[in-house]
Amino acid sequence: MIDEVRECFDRLRAEFGVVVKPLDGPAWTRARFALGPFPALLELDEESGFASAFVALRGFPEKETTEVLARVDLPRPLVHSPRFHVDPMLVEYVLEFSDFTVERALQIVATASMMAVELTEKAWDEIGDGWQQHYGDAGLAPGDANTAEPWRLLRTDLVPFYPWDDLDPEAERRTPRTVIENLTPGDWTDLQDMLLFAREAQPPLHYEAAEARQFIARCLLLNNEDFLDPAENSRAIEEWSIEHTLATLTRMLVFDATPFTRWLHLFEEGTTSRLLQRVQTFSS
Repeated sequence: MIDEVRECFDRLRAEFGVVVKPLDGPAWTRARFALGPFPALLELDEESGFASAFVALRGFPEKETTEVLARVDLPRPLVHSPRFHVDPMLVEYVLEFSDFTVERALQIVATASMMAVELTEKAWDEIGDGWQQHYGDAGLAPGDANTAEPWRLLRTDLVPFYPWDDLDPEAERRTPRTVIENLTPGDWTDLQDMLLFAREAQPPLHYEAAEARQFIARCLLLNNEDFLDPAENSRAIEEWSIEHTLATLTRMLVFDATPFTRWLHLFEEGTTSRLLQRVQTFSS
């Protein structure tokens, strides 16, 4: 039955122009699909017999978004709470394999796109300036004469999104520059938030330190181990290139099993704060 479900999405791609990209070959179980500025993923679970369409809502506060979703005149999705406030909230639309037709496959992606457009309009005032700019650039600002039609979103290019990008064997290995180039205005807003509490005189609380670590993992994680050689990052901070700076952040916050006491010591020294400040300058 899973083959019939795949065929439904293949026909969406061929007959309706919906962008669907399988991530694990012809007999795929995961595929990315286009949704304008929103990362979106299809997942087929043969064991349970369900297909899910996931949408990552970046920059939307959970409480307000959940309230808006409850008022939207569309099928209610499942809502997966983020671990940290800079992580996206995932919404999921689920359909049994036995219910699949081409029309139902179209319905599940179209509903996701309508939800994204309507949610952006209704929750606009709840998201930060950087995320407003990001979604406004995509034509989703409320009252904009060029407000995106949901159908148009399904025919756009896929947007980079860690960790789903790493499921794609054809994806190019990311370098520090490509990571930086793919950060959105909203990502930079989140980075500023991390920088603000890194500058505080007192060490951050445990959950704040963990949140900063998670943010670096999401935005700055590198696939190129050439940049993770400690000998390459032993020079003074002022001499570091963008590659050295991001590699040091990555190794320090993600790859090293740094004890929590060492993590707090880095904040007290101001090292992490200075590194984050340098990363900010690369956006210009």
